[in-house]
Amino acid sequence: MAAYFTLTLDTTPPVVTVTGPDVSSVSLVPGKDVCAFSFTANEDFTAYEVRVTPSSDSGHSAGTVLGVKNGSVNMSGDGFWSAGESVTCKIHAADLQAASAGDGAKIIKVFAQDALGNWST
Repeated sequence: MAAYFTLTLDTTPPVVTVTGPDVSSVSLVPGKDVCAFSFTANEDFTAYEVRVTPSSDSGHSAGTVLGVKNGSVNMSGDGFWSAGESVTCKIHAADLQAASAGDGAKIIKVFAQDALGNWST
């Protein structure tokens, strides 16, 4: 008796859409030290990371995940989020400074991972 199976390999990463940020720059000056934004993905996802990356085309493994020691919120997570479900993030300048020292422009990217392990680009 023969058995036949059809196998479909999903290598398509989620697509992340960012809304915001609410301000275009942050500094270490109190009152100007917080930036908020939200993101969604086009498919269910099980993990995410907010990273400072070296360039806008950097992949998931590049750069540094922002910490939460100084009050940043939702810089990474594991769990389950449905497609289109919004996650709101808040970056405090001190956490950004800890992840990437120095003044100047920083590139922040959000990466989401689907249940099959594919990370967004």
